[in-house]
Amino acid sequence: MKPKNLIRLLETGNLEEKIKAIKELSGTLDRTELAALSRYAYFSEILSLRQAAEEALRESSVNYIPSLSSYFYVIPWDARNIFEREDFEALYFQVVKRTKAFSEISEQSIKEILRENPRTIVIFRAIAGYTLNEISFVLNLKYDVKFSKEHLQNIERQGSKASRGIIRRWNQILDHIANLFHKSVDPTFLEVPPGIDEAKFRLLTNKFDTRSGWSGVTRVAREGVPYQDLLYQRYIGGTFRQARDISSSFKANILEGPIEHLLRTKGIPYYKTELREKVEGWDQAPDFFIPNKEAPKAIIEAKVAEDGGTARDKAARIKVLASMAQPRGIALISVVDGKGFTRINDVLLPIIAYSYGLIFSHSNKEEILNVPVIAQFIGTSKR
Repeated sequence: MKPKNLIRLLETGNLEEKIKAIKELSGTLDRTELAALSRYAYFSEILSLRQAAEEALRESSVNYIPSLSSYFYVIPWDARNIFEREDFEALYFQVVKRTKAFSEISEQSIKEILRENPRTIVIFRAIAGYTLNEISFVLNLKYDVKFSKEHLQNIERQGSKASRGIIRRWNQILDHIANLFHKSVDPTFLEVPPGIDEAKFRLLTNKFDTRSGWSGVTRVAREGVPYQDLLYQRYIGGTFRQARDISSSFKANILEGPIEHLLRTKGIPYYKTELREKVEGWDQAPDFFIPNKEAPKAIIEAKVAEDGGTARDKAARIKVLASMAQPRGIALISVVDGKGFTRINDVLLPIIAYSYGLIFSHSNKEEILNVPVIAQFIGTSKR
């Protein structure tokens, strides 16, 4: 039977005919047919219809997986918060020169270096293995000193060009910061709490360069790092891990950037929301409103996920957006990519259903232009 007739049966046929039509549409990737199936999956009050539609969409989900790509090898890089290698190296050699390759290291020398060039904090915290948030916490815990992660971030990125207030406070607490960094390679500085099985945990000082305190740092600085130690540290610490964590919000741009480029080049009016922006009338704001946020006809939500758990959370977000958009007659378009979305039952299948089949990925994003609610706006933008 022709697809149009099958869709007509879904609308007008009896229960037996509807189930038969659903089974014949099983595995389809045609978005009109997906939309027809989606209206029964999760939503039908008749259990047999709902189950048949869910199974049909499950097959469609399997067939959609080849459209997905993975981006695990694309590292987000927030240049505002990450030093380039050359800048990091320049700061490192400043410290090396002042301490004679760490052989003449003391609280006083650390203090003087940090006063002369506050940005060298990045070298000392790299040796300690602390994040800025952890430094702020330890300052409060050990020294009863309050200096926020944001202030530390300003010091690290702007150095002496940070605001007067921050620099003034920085100079006031330098004794404590120098003491913290000097002790940070001492295994007794922060101990495993009593009662915890030490065989199941390791201290942060248990790194190949700091296991023996500053003498180990001196040895590594002078002799270099055995490649097996470098590889092991990378193995337990992850490759580009801090860059990934600091720049995680940039990951979304893998899809949002190309979508925005597509809309702009095709003259489609849109409003792109900012990170954590609140939009009146929306408990959750989508990534794009078409043609505007005041009277949208469609919304676009773009999500990248490389693991199933994250993808499941993003699928839940799409479900919430569907509950806000569709009762108002606003089309929800989901653009998803990454190997996390290969998870079927609680990720890809519900996304297809709650988007009424309007699901796209980087590989087929141009097909968004074929969606009638989007096509009507092509060439109408005044940008």
